[in-house]
Amino acid sequence: MAPEHFPGAFEKAIAEQRSEIDAIVANREAPTFDNTIAAIERAGLMLDRLERMFGIARESVTTPAYQALEREWQPRLAASADELLFNPGLFKRIEAVHEALPASRLEPEQVRLVTRMYEHFVRRGARLNAADKERLSDINQALAARFAEFRARVLADENTSTPVDGGRVVTNTRSSVDPFLTTSPRRDLREIVWRKFKSRGDNGDANDTNATIAAIVGLRAERA
Repeated sequence: MAPEHFPGAFEKAIAEQRSEIDAIVANREAPTFDNTIAAIERAGLMLDRLERMFGIARESVTTPAYQALEREWQPRLAASADELLFNPGLFKRIEAVHEALPASRLEPEQVRLVTRMYEHFVRRGARLNAADKERLSDINQALAARFAEFRARVLADENTSTPVDGGRVVTNTRSSVDPFLTTSPRRDLREIVWRKFKSRGDNGDANDTNATIAAIVGLRAERA
């Protein structure tokens, strides 16, 4: 696994999911649990696996290359998700299966899946008009970009350290700070280390996150 592998993989996985969804929508048979709900569950498996792998990489291998990928691809992945959720033909089939539930002979877990999928699409905007869908997708992409920005700024503050006894330093991460706060007999040093850790992203410098947080809150409020 390497950063340069992800762009091409994302492109292929998104195209594969789009093709799978198009096939479901193009099915001329009446919507059923098998040809709609179960088919949607099976669609996009490559993209799902890839996003999970990318999530692990960006959290564990936080290099500039992965940060750049996150800034570029999180909004694009959000747009891809919205493309699926806002597909009117797909939602029409989901809605048809949902409306037929009272007369169906589905197993309880199948009924639950239909209900959850229908509610998920509705809550994510499937019943909005075209203009509102477009604005909601803009918001989702903006939020993805802001979250990537937030993580990058906090990480930059975590890549600093605090000098302590005997020339040692405590890196400004939880895995270093917590043991020091637990074991150090020096209350004055514990306070310094704790305050620096607590003030990540809140120092009025290039890594400050206050404006980013305000933007996120505003976008979330509009989305709600």
